[in-house]
Amino acid sequence: MQAPRFHVALALGPEAVGRDLPLPDAAAHHAVRVLRLAAGQPLVLFDGRGGECTATLAQVDKRGATVRVERYDAVERESALAITLLQAVIANDMMDYAVRKATELGVTAVQPVLTARSAPLPAGERGERRRLHWQQVAVAACEQCGRNRVPAVAAAAPLAAVLAGRTGRRLILAPGAAQSLAARPSPDGPVALLVGPEGGFAPQEIAAARGAGWGPLGLGLRVRPAGAPRAWPRSRRMQGSWDFDDPARRRRNSCAQRRVGAASAAMPLRREGIAPEGAPTNVARGASFVGAASAANVLRGHGIAPEGAPARAQRSSSRADRTVASAARRRFRTPHPP
Repeated sequence: MQAPRFHVALALGPEAVGRDLPLPDAAAHHAVRVLRLAAGQPLVLFDGRGGECTATLAQVDKRGATVRVERYDAVERESALAITLLQAVIANDMMDYAVRKATELGVTAVQPVLTARSAPLPAGERGERRRLHWQQVAVAACEQCGRNRVPAVAAAAPLAAVLAGRTGRRLILAPGAAQSLAARPSPDGPVALLVGPEGGFAPQEIAAARGAGWGPLGLGLRVRPAGAPRAWPRSRRMQGSWDFDDPARRRRNSCAQRRVGAASAAMPLRREGIAPEGAPTNVARGASFVGAASAANVLRGHGIAPEGAPARAQRSSSRADRTVASAARRRFRTPHPP
């Protein structure tokens, strides 16, 4: 089992090896009360500035916990491409998700942006609490993904200030933009990526960004929702080959889409007692347990018990599978099986 990781506000480095250090209250609570770690168990500490320490939980009592630092490792897990996410403020849960996934994918900084259609953000102390919350989301993401440098989450800034205050490669996601990432040359320095709110950028905002030298970037014909699902699967490609149109990736995605589409198309045909030639075998036999469980329950809803489907699927012991079967019955307007 991998040792749990904790971000701590302690001075960690080679000089900390061999010392006993008190765990901060929040880390001690999480280690002892949540994870139920006992004295003698290993853990990893990092301070967010690079490197990590392997330690052992030395003492646990009512007053807190103490760790003994065993080894310091100057390991770095940062991307070679420095990307700053400039994310228009969106609804709370989605903003948390954007910060979390951006951190896991390697961005070096996060800048919340206030736009004409961004979600409301309190001013003053309440706004600062929101920023600190996003910073803690980034810390938790680093604990999970193994990064030892925590990206800074800046205070929210108006779009006009953001457009004027950035240099280097600057990109703005704009639905309908003709140029894709594959058409652009690989960057030779830091990249700033501006992502809009749930309602998108206003036309005048996109015009202002173009006028300030920001390059409009399109991600295909479909409009992605605000937050990480729109931007950060693409940032992984930025960090890799700076290429959306890798032929091998296209082939893999195309094959996966055909398999999913064929399975979905085969189900209603089998409902009518038709076994279409070339239909994917996992619909009937369950090559994938999850796919077989869902498919078997759908088919059982029409009085069909596919040979080879797993017994668990036939028993409908999975709540998720029963939900899929129920939705399929409603869609096809067939009575519930006795």
